[in-house]
Amino acid sequence: MKMIISFLLVFMLHPFFTSAYAQTGTWSDEQIEQLKKTVVNIEVSVETAFGKEEAGRYIGTGFVVDKKLGIIGTNQHVTGISPISLAKAKFVDGSKVKINMLYYDPWHDVAFFKYNPEEASFSPEEVVFGKFSTVQLNDPVLLIGNPEGANHTVLDGKITNLFSNSASNTMGRYSHQIQSSINGAGGSSGSPVWDQNGLVIGLHNSGNEASSSHLRIDYMTILLDALKKGKIPQRGDTFIVFNTIEVSEAIDQYGFDMSLVDWSKVDALYRKELMMITGIVPGISEDVETNTLLISINDTYIGSNIFLFDQIVNQSIGKTVTLGILKRTIDGLEKQEVEVRVFDAEEYRIKEYLYWENTVFHNMPPHLAIIFQANLDQVFASQTQPTSSLTRNFYNFGDDKNRLYVIIQSIFDAPMSNVRDMYSFITAHPMQYYPFGFRDCQGYRCESKTNIRSTSTIPQMFVWDDNTLTWKAEEY
Repeated sequence: MKMIISFLLVFMLHPFFTSAYAQTGTWSDEQIEQLKKTVVNIEVSVETAFGKEEAGRYIGTGFVVDKKLGIIGTNQHVTGISPISLAKAKFVDGSKVKINMLYYDPWHDVAFFKYNPEEASFSPEEVVFGKFSTVQLNDPVLLIGNPEGANHTVLDGKITNLFSNSASNTMGRYSHQIQSSINGAGGSSGSPVWDQNGLVIGLHNSGNEASSSHLRIDYMTILLDALKKGKIPQRGDTFIVFNTIEVSEAIDQYGFDMSLVDWSKVDALYRKELMMITGIVPGISEDVETNTLLISINDTYIGSNIFLFDQIVNQSIGKTVTLGILKRTIDGLEKQEVEVRVFDAEEYRIKEYLYWENTVFHNMPPHLAIIFQANLDQVFASQTQPTSSLTRNFYNFGDDKNRLYVIIQSIFDAPMSNVRDMYSFITAHPMQYYPFGFRDCQGYRCESKTNIRSTSTIPQMFVWDDNTLTWKAEEY
């Protein structure tokens, strides 16, 4: 009875719902025109690049999630994590408004822009969210996006898979995706995916001509609830990356015994696969190794439920969680329980950077620490220019996109644990040559020292301002 009442309420109250739609299971022209009012095309320009990102101009899609506050939802690989020199959102009527980065998830492909509604000449609609729990196989779905720069293109298809484990952004964390038969050409990233009731149930983030992947919308709504209250979302992190492995493969390759898991406590959707540890930040835990199967967290059996794992971790910041693992030994799989600390992911977001010698330096973020197997207490040199003294001295002269990929470990044998230490050292010791200890992550050197000749450029620190949503230069 509750299900029938809920359906009728959606039928009567949803502004985009029509009787023709209810009868045919398709979207009327009137509905689509209304839905288009929620969608924006996004243009982003980046001059200063962090991590493995590139400077340049990018396009994508977003959608209004709160028209009163001026919040737009999109993908993290659309916003990027680098300072944005200019970003604009274009509404369906062709008018544009300036947007600023509001928040990006530290691991998953979700992010938000913010604009001033008073500066927008167009009054958009905002989407209405659904839940993943309502999604079923073969459900019709609709996407409105910006594929190949074609504004507000309408695409439809059907749900083909309720659980796909994939990482579609540069951060490398695997997420719960829904798959559909929608043509997912480039430029549609960040598009909303509607169900047959006009509710957004997915965030499009990757695809090809044959199919698309959409992040389950719960990742976005949990973050949005905090942002609408003016709070920073609570995000915990174990600094461990997981993939999934099919149970049949775990049996063949690892000798996995089905009796080791109480499958009655695992949702049926997540019983075909297990979670496997594929990466970890060095120095975090001596008890956790890669290629180890995970079967539970805090005595909760999870199967392949990556989303549930994240929610438990998010509620455990500053504490420890107990991981039930199956470690491969000479005698076969050994069941163990290990305690893992949960860190506050917000503390490891890049919030300041140093520009010196025509090069960008920032703290080592967790996703790069895993990629390059580096400790977090080091400095990363991400972007440079051909004229920089660093490119003349480091073995790696940067790639053709001016990305450097050098880890700064020390100057004059003094450890550089963060970019603030580096700035303080350089300003306190002005000189012509600086001997660096470093790791070149593109070249062949692992750890080496070189003299960097200063060209007398003034080091400049930039700090993120949460109030103005801009990067501000500190006075020298």
